[in-house]
Amino acid sequence: MPYTYDFVEGSDGNDLYLGFTCHSNDGGFLGEVSFLASAEHITLNASAVPPVSAESLRDAIRKAVLASPHRVARSRVTVTWTSGEIDEARNSVPRAYGFDGDRYLDELAPEHTIDWSEYD
Repeated sequence: MPYTYDFVEGSDGNDLYLGFTCHSNDGGFLGEVSFLASAEHITLNASAVPPVSAESLRDAIRKAVLASPHRVARSRVTVTWTSGEIDEARNSVPRAYGFDGDRYLDELAPEHTIDWSEYD
């Protein structure tokens, strides 16, 4: 099995949020970078402590991830909307994001669709 499955961290709609703090080589705090992924889009946001700019942090992340994909660890996060009271959620198909060793993932993951009959 290429991935391990852990626990549900939390749920707020059908989105995935990953946040990171950025530090210089000497340990100084430079800012924060976050990824927000949904079925419609993936967003990269950054905030920085001057004289560093948010744009330079975003560019550094993009450059590292896109220039050296072989150095990115295999990972997969499946996003499932877990609200059973909302029809849109009950009928949504989970999405998988990550890197499988060869390519970046942003795809449907129907194998993780919730079987609501187990909860009714």
